[in-house]
Amino acid sequence: MSSASLEVVPTKPNDIGSNTLLAIQPPKEFMMKNPGIYILTSPSGKQYVGKDRNLPRRANEHLRGGDTKCPAIHKAILKYGHDAFSVEIIRYPGISEETLDAVERWWIKRLQTLSPNGYNLTNGGDGGKLSKKTRQKMSERNRKRVENGTHNFLGGSIQRHTNKKRVEEGTHPWLGPETNQKMWNDPEHRKKISHAIREHNKDPQVRKKKSQRNREQIKAGTHNFCNAEVRQEALNARRRKKQKAEWMWTHSIAMFLYEIHDYTLKRRAEFLSKDIPDTSNAEQTYFF
Repeated sequence: MSSASLEVVPTKPNDIGSNTLLAIQPPKEFMMKNPGIYILTSPSGKQYVGKDRNLPRRANEHLRGGDTKCPAIHKAILKYGHDAFSVEIIRYPGISEETLDAVERWWIKRLQTLSPNGYNLTNGGDGGKLSKKTRQKMSERNRKRVENGTHNFLGGSIQRHTNKKRVEEGTHPWLGPETNQKMWNDPEHRKKISHAIREHNKDPQVRKKKSQRNREQIKAGTHNFCNAEVRQEALNARRRKKQKAEWMWTHSIAMFLYEIHDYTLKRRAEFLSKDIPDTSNAEQTYFF
């Protein structure tokens, strides 16, 4: 601690005037090489210790109310106003990041600014053990979220419910005609979907689950094939697909044979034309 240079801003806000700290704009070179610790003190006597590689940037962010990473000091600034806080700055030129983390933890422990005595919610550095009060608040908040069904752990079911609701209301983006048409017209997209479905259906576990589900639905009478109209339509679709495949095969064979026949006729005509003599200048002869 002996290498640190202490710069203390007067503890009485009236001595520095309104927004004096907020108006500080050090040169860029100084801002990039000015690590240290800052201490914020509220009218109630509670303090907050923070570290900064570019003093007084972090202190400015807190007093402007733009830093919400520490909700305790953020709420206190909103309550009392930034003019009511005093600021102490302790600079450590040339200090490393790891050492600065250790110094921040040392100051938090020395001034006892950990909640509920102060506004720090962790032991300092890059984070640490939360205070007992903070853990209790987080536990209570998470418990309420689970009871209300809004906890992140339930995000999957909540998302499915939201998507289902949007589909029913017709507001889901995938239901838009432009989106559907664009996706359908993209051969690469259709190829990827087809490949993903085939790979998914190759999984033995997936096939087993589908088979089990189909048997249960048929037994319960809820399967689509239990409906005569649906079953007939499915059979007709399969029949049309089979007929189309047979027609395409027959057409391809016919075209192949036609090309062979056409090629044969052309070659035969070329061959015969070589043996025909030139009779354009010959005189007509009559035989009686």
